[in-house]
Amino acid sequence: MDESIKQRIIEFNNQFGIKTVFVTQKDVMGYALGNTIYINESVEQDYEKTNRHELLHFFEETPEFEATKKRLLEEHADKLDDIRSEYELRYFGLYSEEEIKAGVLDTEIAIDMMVDNSSFEYEDGLKIGDDFLGQIQHSIEEKRYLNLSLTANIRGMNLSDWEKIFVLNYYDGKERRLPQGKGADRVQAIREDIEKYLQELYELDETSMQIDSHSPEVIREYESEIKALKARGEDTFYLESDPERGYEEIARRISEQLYAEYKHIVDLMKGLDIEPSLKSMMLRETLTKVYKLDRDNETNKGKTIVKNRKLNESIAGHMILNESTLQFIYEHIGNLDEFKNFANLYFAAVEIYKNTVAEKSQITLEGVDTYGKGTWIKFDGKGTDEENYLENAKKLSALVQDTPWCTKQLASSQLANGDFYVFVDAEQKPHIAVRMEGKSIGEVRGIYNRTRIRRRI
Repeated sequence: MDESIKQRIIEFNNQFGIKTVFVTQKDVMGYALGNTIYINESVEQDYEKTNRHELLHFFEETPEFEATKKRLLEEHADKLDDIRSEYELRYFGLYSEEEIKAGVLDTEIAIDMMVDNSSFEYEDGLKIGDDFLGQIQHSIEEKRYLNLSLTANIRGMNLSDWEKIFVLNYYDGKERRLPQGKGADRVQAIREDIEKYLQELYELDETSMQIDSHSPEVIREYESEIKALKARGEDTFYLESDPERGYEEIARRISEQLYAEYKHIVDLMKGLDIEPSLKSMMLRETLTKVYKLDRDNETNKGKTIVKNRKLNESIAGHMILNESTLQFIYEHIGNLDEFKNFANLYFAAVEIYKNTVAEKSQITLEGVDTYGKGTWIKFDGKGTDEENYLENAKKLSALVQDTPWCTKQLASSQLANGDFYVFVDAEQKPHIAVRMEGKSIGEVRGIYNRTRIRRRI
């Protein structure tokens, strides 16, 4: 592949905080896993179209994508039966019958229409990938953060800043209408709504976080586990022979872990002396959004991606909400000129917290000389310290926020299976991660020269 094409693809994906890796393997054009797009450079193809196809998969759950997909399918309704027949052959063996019935092929069809990458000839005007991605990028950067835009009407209310933020984000004018009345009576009604909503969030049960075993994220995690096992030369027959069982086990395990993580946050908040409006907004935010920060290690600039969370589909862990980050957010909400939006405020809180993590729990591994290049930090898993492993997961997630590792979103699930070790340099930047499964090494990840990602081994 021409190096200029590679660089163009890398830069294009970087706009969305997504990494790119070029591979050589059989029978695949490209695929997406975690926060990375893999493109097979040993296959003769239009690499930029393949990349754009995979990139669109990252945004298939957004309202913008759904609206575009619906429009495209409606425009070509008379051709859909023939198109679907071809796609059933194209994706034979990749998608199950249940997934096909659920409409997964329509997503593939719509994406190919967007990038003009289908074998079918469509009418002019369907090359809309750039426009669509531009809309998505704008939405990600500007519209999905917690609304902090205090209007003149809101500013005039006799409420605290966080109570005003609650008003902006809670009342939708339809199912939830802003209480009417004047003065103290209206303020009191709003505060009663805050308390009522907070209690609802406190009392969510396990079923609220039960993930569908056919969630796209579950299936991707299943495929990722198989790839990781194969890369280590391990037998994957027991997984591949019964995908349904694999999906169900992953969904069950992650659902339980997400609920345990959420309850841990709830129990923490109940004991904190901060106003109910902040507690309710933070719980609402972690239930409805997934915040992710990807930093370019050469420019040190961060790209924030905020995705809508679907409670029955998303496997990503909750926000890093603990006493340290919550206190920072609570104290700095008035300084919006500096932070501009909630995402900047949240990640500033995480950065402050992260700086304290590396100062603690540093260990010396017997017989291992680090030659003054850094230190190892150990995070005890559930089997080592069941009482504190969820708090350890928050520390681990904060420490690796600037890495491409999925640990930043799956820390509690990974610590549920064993301890975790991270090697950091003198500037407290992570370079090597070792995930344990019991007493065995489950996975090793690394960052080479802070710019190239080594694949899982």
